[in-house]
Amino acid sequence: MLFPSCLFAASFDCAQAKSKMEALICSNVELSKYDEDMATAYAEALIHASAPLALKKAQRDWLRTAQRCEDATCLETLFLSRIALLASDRNTQEATEHILGVCELVSYATFQLEIFPDIYARTYFAEEKSGVQHLAQDFYPAQITIVQQPKHGTVEPNSRGDWSRAKYRPNDDAFLGNDFFILQVEGNGHRKLKIYWFVYTPDSYGVKYNPNPACKGRQYHQWKISTITHNLHRLS
Repeated sequence: MLFPSCLFAASFDCAQAKSKMEALICSNVELSKYDEDMATAYAEALIHASAPLALKKAQRDWLRTAQRCEDATCLETLFLSRIALLASDRNTQEATEHILGVCELVSYATFQLEIFPDIYARTYFAEEKSGVQHLAQDFYPAQITIVQQPKHGTVEPNSRGDWSRAKYRPNDDAFLGNDFFILQVEGNGHRKLKIYWFVYTPDSYGVKYNPNPACKGRQYHQWKISTITHNLHRLS
């Protein structure tokens, strides 16, 4: 498919666009901007990368995932998470930053999602000792910071003002689809963890899994994201 020059610019020539992903980007002003922002973030991350070959492979892996998207909201979510991760890499010279990916479904019945960032953090830093799992206790109580707000909803603590049972809610009762946000968990002033949340608001009770390609066809999915190699390590 050929695109006229009046369509939105991107990091590639829209006149040469062939794939569905390229078509979506070239016909959507926001996706085009995200594409350009990611190209810039990737170029800067590559300059500072301690493992450039691993970064290039991770970018190719991301592209293969993005090419499975069927709509603009799926691409938007992947763009935002990738840009955030590339920026994190650029600012992190050592493997001291911990990042966890989480996929979940918004409840069709209540139109909200209960989230537990402190529990995810404690599980992330769990230690195996003599075959018994010991959760890291320094995350209770934890300090939670919203690093990136969701585009289509809000994240807020519970009615007591703490984050032990926080909530995500779509802004619009008619909203369906993907959203993305980042929370940072910090316990007792050390061991920060960023949680990249991929959430999906379904249109019926029958939806059993998060369709975002990053979620690997599962309703609930967690994985460690390494800031140096970008490998995905399944936790569950």
